[in-house]
Amino acid sequence: MNASKEDVQDFQFIISEAMRIYDLLNGDNYKECLEKEYYRDFSSIGMVINPPIELKISHDDDDFRQIHLSYDSHDTFYEIAKRQIRCNKIEMLVTASEFVSVLKSELYKHIFLRNGELNQQGCTSILNKVFSSLKETMKKEDFYFPLLAFGLPNEVFSFKITEIIPKRDMFECVGESLSSSILSKAKEFCDANEHPYDYFLKVSIPCGTKESRTRVAKKIAEFIVGVIHLFSEQYQIPPDFICLSTTRYPKYDGFWFSKIDGKDWDFKSSINFIAGNAPDFWMILKKSFDTELGSVLCEVTRLAAELKDYRIIADRLIDAIFIFSSALQDKDESSRVVKLVTALERLVSLKEEAGSNITSKHFRNRVASLISIFHGERKRWEVISREMYSLRSEIVHGSWSLYRSVEPLYLKKYNELTSKTILSACMVFFALGLEKEDSEVVLKDFYIHLEKLASETQIPRNKS
Repeated sequence: MNASKEDVQDFQFIISEAMRIYDLLNGDNYKECLEKEYYRDFSSIGMVINPPIELKISHDDDDFRQIHLSYDSHDTFYEIAKRQIRCNKIEMLVTASEFVSVLKSELYKHIFLRNGELNQQGCTSILNKVFSSLKETMKKEDFYFPLLAFGLPNEVFSFKITEIIPKRDMFECVGESLSSSILSKAKEFCDANEHPYDYFLKVSIPCGTKESRTRVAKKIAEFIVGVIHLFSEQYQIPPDFICLSTTRYPKYDGFWFSKIDGKDWDFKSSINFIAGNAPDFWMILKKSFDTELGSVLCEVTRLAAELKDYRIIADRLIDAIFIFSSALQDKDESSRVVKLVTALERLVSLKEEAGSNITSKHFRNRVASLISIFHGERKRWEVISREMYSLRSEIVHGSWSLYRSVEPLYLKKYNELTSKTILSACMVFFALGLEKEDSEVVLKDFYIHLEKLASETQIPRNKS
């Protein structure tokens, strides 16, 4: 790997700024110069590169030199990191902050220990050492996130893409590997709410640096919950029947007082009956993952955890599932409509058509075609998708009043449309090729053929 001309210029700028600030702060008016140079809220905090910790440990001498940073040279480190991460296509394996941390350390050693120069050869050496150091930190890691889930049996629940482990089994498995104080706090956290986190969701990340593994694991956990939401919506189970500890804890019950005609007090409560159908649902879900659709969703989940270094068809499904799950958990109904449409747009919209007068037509035709391939009733779905898209446009363009709206938004049919369309898209995109490059030319041609097929195919109404 060779450093680019831009890399060399950036490294030279960082050192030239360091020399300028060194001279500035060693002048006669130190305090005045410091305040003028570092004028932001946190002044000069974080604006220096200290020697690497291993260097301090191996030397008795505390008189180490520092590299001073300006605000601009500090930001330049992140520009180098983002450029290198993007060019080497490792967005899912390392974070910019981790890259910068190692980069600062290697730059320090290059200047003060190796007396290196900042020409192309020197800068290439720095970057190669950064990548070598980062590679050593890339490991496989299994994550276990506390989970609230109504209706699950008190035993390990496996369904291809993950395992859900009862809290009792989880703590037995951890055993004495961690201190009693840590385990006590963990148990206290799980039991702190009215409905405890009685389970743990397992997520395996095959490779990555420490921060990137954590970031990706949280996303995959949320994605798995999104997949479960796709199925639970089919059985009219409220989305809050499952909740990760990494997201907002749901509000299940509430109450308020009222006074009628200024004299009679009343107590009113709201109770979310959520657990009724949950036990049957989990068995249905497990059986669903033994079908072809379940196998496709497992493959989509794998691709979510092991993203390619280029955009693929599966990316559209992954994003749509994330957005759909977010929509279900949104308490603002108008915001939920916007998110539901956005989830579907991620499946059917093409950049070249953005802003055109036929965007709405493409949306409803493609959505109706996707869902009707497996569920029939193409005309009905076309009417609902047109209605939902029109409502979304009124909301985002300011012609819909949240305060004055007294008509319900009939979200159930929009939820149904979106969940069934995404599940249909899973099968259709699998046939197209999940790992095929996300080419708009290919997708446009694909939707032309799909619409033709859907218009010619008469599928009876699916009563399930």
